[in-house]
Amino acid sequence: MSKWQFTIKRPIDKSRNSSADKFFSSQPEVEALVRESIQNSLDARVDSKSPVKVRFYIGNGDTKLNASQTAEWLTEDIWEHYSASLNGLRDIPKEISSCSFLTYEDFNTTGLTGDINQSSEVEGINNPFYYFFRAENQSGKAFETGATLGTHGLGKVSFLMSSNVKTLFALTNRNTDNKSYLAGISTLKFHKVNDIDFQPDGWFGEFGSNPDDVPLPIDQDENDYIFDRFKTTFHLSRSSEIGTSMVIPMLHENIQYDALKINIIQEYFAAIMDKSLIVEICDNDDNPSCILDFNNLIPELEKIDEDEFNDVVRLRSNIELATEYFLTLTNDQELDGSQVIKLSLYEGIPQWSSNLLPETVITKMTSVLANNESIFVRVPVLINDDIPSYFDIAIKKFEEANNRNTLFIRNNNIIKKANDRIKISGYVTQVYIHHSPLSEFLGLAEDPSHQNWSEFQPGFKEDGGKYAPSLLRFVKNCCNSIIKLIQKEDTDFDLYTLADYFNVNSESYTDLRGKEEEDDGENKEEEDEEIDDRNKKKKKKRKKTYFQPYSEITPTESGFNVSGIDTLIDKRKFSLAAAYDSESTSDPFNLHKPFDFELKDLIVSQSGVSNLEYVINSKGEIMTNKIRFDSDNQDFLIEFEGFDTNRDLLTNLTSRSSQS
Repeated sequence: MSKWQFTIKRPIDKSRNSSADKFFSSQPEVEALVRESIQNSLDARVDSKSPVKVRFYIGNGDTKLNASQTAEWLTEDIWEHYSASLNGLRDIPKEISSCSFLTYEDFNTTGLTGDINQSSEVEGINNPFYYFFRAENQSGKAFETGATLGTHGLGKVSFLMSSNVKTLFALTNRNTDNKSYLAGISTLKFHKVNDIDFQPDGWFGEFGSNPDDVPLPIDQDENDYIFDRFKTTFHLSRSSEIGTSMVIPMLHENIQYDALKINIIQEYFAAIMDKSLIVEICDNDDNPSCILDFNNLIPELEKIDEDEFNDVVRLRSNIELATEYFLTLTNDQELDGSQVIKLSLYEGIPQWSSNLLPETVITKMTSVLANNESIFVRVPVLINDDIPSYFDIAIKKFEEANNRNTLFIRNNNIIKKANDRIKISGYVTQVYIHHSPLSEFLGLAEDPSHQNWSEFQPGFKEDGGKYAPSLLRFVKNCCNSIIKLIQKEDTDFDLYTLADYFNVNSESYTDLRGKEEEDDGENKEEEDEEIDDRNKKKKKKRKKTYFQPYSEITPTESGFNVSGIDTLIDKRKFSLAAAYDSESTSDPFNLHKPFDFELKDLIVSQSGVSNLEYVINSKGEIMTNKIRFDSDNQDFLIEFEGFDTNRDLLTNLTSRSSQS
């Protein structure tokens, strides 16, 4: 018999509400719902030659359910739990009422495959049905070589958070056995009903006489009428096509048509322009209110009210560059055309250098960009020092671009914060990673929200290979390194204009026989007046280059360079620390927090150094603002970019003989 059921809590069961505070108190994010749902659908793609189609149906107006329709699916069996004390829900009607909903469907996907009777994780067995309905913070995608976008099992959470009653239904048609199943889940806190304690999780499905048996989904072969009622009530378009249809009842008011449309375009324009994805949005109507595909994406973007969304120009420029890139890409994933540049493989440690970008290459890039044409660069890499792979870079001049991030697109999924500290002006820049070895490597560095890459992700250094951190930085810093060389072709760098943007200081090196650059007091006073006229709101200090006996620190636009000088003839061990200044009387280097910056992540290039690593303090903690390295090369150079230019940066560079 199909119904809703929660499990009674036994005295021995620990009351543990997993992630309860965030889950029950946070507002649902349309961005997360869009990102997680479509990502899961793309990962479940069956036919790689046909696009995945997804459909959003919003039923929050004339088509929302009346109380009678609501009671058919959210029965008294579950409503008494919605009304219970301590369940974590807020502002829920005490009795069954009307119900807004969202239906999400995907097509050309596998459906929720796997043994419906499995009740616990089995090593080496990927069971999407089990992971979706019966597991938390687990995902079977780690078993799938083709599922390279998400492996953290967060998609289900984004659906549940979009429901005011933390409930969802799923109807799935499976490609493995042509079976169709319907089930539902609800996640509350531990709660009481009629003085009986209940577990947080409830299920909608078939239940046997033994309360310890796992609930089973409803089988269409035995309950065809229920499937027809479900499809009609929640406006499903699915008949027998493989894939899954999710329904979110009691939809949160944040989930609206305009917000869905904007976030879909922002998150998945690359997949749409690659013809891997088509999205339909239906707003209280079975007919699509808009179709987002290769032909309609920009026209649909133009319909968005710029008063509601003021980033249309930026988004359009990214879509146009992505369109050019995918038109340049051949069916066998080669880049073809006069605007294509193919680099040679680096030698040894992955790093950007003049050997990788010789003058002839930079000259061609500069020439093509000067003609307002885009350039497309293929960069070869090695994974684990022996597996060849590559990534592609797309760059186009765009005068309106100001302090933009490079977009990193891994398998058509945008990693928004991959290198968001480095801003580029005057260009639109994109990086595409779709070759499996590099995509899987970067997946190891990806955080659970699929928005950032960090070498500190668990297992990354162990599984990523010998040069894993260096390769990660090589990818993250590619556009900044290229743009820096292109701009160097056209302009001479004026050190003192940096006073408008940045402040680099260092400790006095008197004890180290150092010296500071001479400064003319009168000229400095005039310069400070000019600076103050340009921006009175910012603190201005004249920039200097500070010297040690063996090295120097030189400010740049959003960072600094550390380099050797002619007195460096024997191998020395260097220690570098950086931190933002603070009004506190405490040592700012000790006040540093990882969210300020991770120093190694800001290295855009390095040469002539070895054994570069973070300092570990006495507690065994990684100091992300302090590094050590060795060098005996007068020409050694480490370039750092991407600091917050609105904050004063302090640096401290020391060295000692490698024999000491």
